[in-house]
Amino acid sequence: MKNVDILITSASRPKSLKSEIIAFKEHIKFNGNFRFHLHEDVVPEMEEESKELVNWAKKSGYFETIYVDNPRIGRGFALNKLKKHANSKYMFYLEEDWDFIKDV
Repeated sequence: MKNVDILITSASRPKSLKSEIIAFKEHIKFNGNFRFHLHEDVVPEMEEESKELVNWAKKSGYFETIYVDNPRIGRGFALNKLKKHANSKYMFYLEEDWDFIKDV
């Protein structure tokens, strides 16, 4: 197994996404490659936070795919969009506010 696709759904919380990626990189051990795919659902009245999140995601270099929907489409539809880009044997699904505290 060389690749694992990481599918992340997000809702306008840039600090949470940054923290999650840092914790993921620190605690998830794998000698293959991770391919990150992100979907951002813009929360009403949080457009600025959403822009910050998307700008960071683009600059970070982590994400192969970034979708943004405004108005938001919901987690299920977002996940279906992301799954189209996953071609590895395994996928790992995250929401942007999950943190890892132990090695996996």
